[in-house]
Amino acid sequence: MFNEGEDENEQEAEELHLTGEAAFRSKAAEVYELYATQYKRRFKWLRPDLFVAQLRKDLTTDSARLIKIIQDCGQWEPTRDAKLAALFDLIAKKHPKEKIIIFSQFADTVRYLGRQLKDRGVNSLAAVSGETTDPTSFTWRFSPSSNNKRDKIKPQDELRILIATDVLSEGQNLQDAAIIVNYDLPWAIIRLIQRAGRVDRIGQKAEQILCYSFLPADGVERLIQLRSRVRQRLRENAEVVGTDEAFFEDEGERKELIDLYNEKAGILDGEAETEVDLGRVD
Repeated sequence: MFNEGEDENEQEAEELHLTGEAAFRSKAAEVYELYATQYKRRFKWLRPDLFVAQLRKDLTTDSARLIKIIQDCGQWEPTRDAKLAALFDLIAKKHPKEKIIIFSQFADTVRYLGRQLKDRGVNSLAAVSGETTDPTSFTWRFSPSSNNKRDKIKPQDELRILIATDVLSEGQNLQDAAIIVNYDLPWAIIRLIQRAGRVDRIGQKAEQILCYSFLPADGVERLIQLRSRVRQRLRENAEVVGTDEAFFEDEGERKELIDLYNEKAGILDGEAETEVDLGRVD
């Protein structure tokens, strides 16, 4: 019998309401103590002599600026999160019965989505990240047939929604599902292919695989220039590996970059892939 409450990632995460430097310093000391003891082996620690006076000054300046941004923005209100609302509509209204795997790069986002979707009444859901003790056990609950675990997973323990970081993008069978959501875009484009590969594999019974990708809002795009930065990285990679492939032309490169992010048929390998139906959510 599975007990959701026994897994560390199924517990409600503490909401932080930090408003000033003193509060952040206190929380930082608490986190550091945890990292230096319980999670010490997870990190490669830098030598103390590397933390020179200038680095301390720079970090203090950056921290002050970040605190000001948090103070200016105020407390986050999930009820005003349009992206979260679009995800909820996708899984509760557009695909209310299908299994859905939701990927995010960030463990904090995975936990946030898990909490908020449960608060909105989404059941049979789990959130998995690199901190999860046994990620594979959740893949069995989400995709028991493809993992030959149907006789071991009770109906009440089976999952319909699985939210995960890329800890599940490799080496896992998730083809009981045929819907993938990229809640945010990975910096390494190959991750999109790996994610789709978890469901687009031998044993998949669906005629179509749906892959939804959330792109940055236009205002955010103007600030972070994600598309142009990715384009530059592709060019740099091409120089390193010596390839003569051209992903973009001078005209229409914006469209091709969006097609690449959405894994439009043929954009990566030049061959038509009619088995994957790709959607986009703005």
